[in-house]
Amino acid sequence: MHTLISGQSFSGKTFLAKTLCARFRKFRNCIVLDPFLDDWDCDFKTNDSDEFLTIAKKNRNCCLFIDESGSSIGRGNDAVRLHWLATQARHWGHRSYFILQRITQIEPLIRSQCSEFFAFRGSANDAKILIDETGDAAFENLPHLPRFCFVHKKPFEPSKIQKLRA
Repeated sequence: MHTLISGQSFSGKTFLAKTLCARFRKFRNCIVLDPFLDDWDCDFKTNDSDEFLTIAKKNRNCCLFIDESGSSIGRGNDAVRLHWLATQARHWGHRSYFILQRITQIEPLIRSQCSEFFAFRGSANDAKILIDETGDAAFENLPHLPRFCFVHKKPFEPSKIQKLRA
């Protein structure tokens, strides 16, 4: 199962991702690709996507966090080598977390492999795409969500609007 965390800047998505990373690190290794090399409670962090892939492929059963996925992964031919994170990493027991501002920043192929969504405030277009791709009308709330609130959609469960807790 892979996860997509989306939302406007300062909506809370990176705070949530770092919280999940710290929580999961208690029982799984966590590997982070972050172009800004921010402070993460993780086992390995890099801003080099080739190094990130190499480490991920040498390990098993890790949580893989890809911050700023829109620029870290890219689109088109630039993104092909990182499609592995969505299409094959699960065969290594990995769970990938794609963190991005706009849904359209990553290709539909990657989005289609995500079964859990944390969607913070976003555009009406982002809401429409998520509704179309998941069939869940709760995403229509995205343009109106207050700061730190998000739609949480788990597979085979009704979605919920939740608020981050500090």
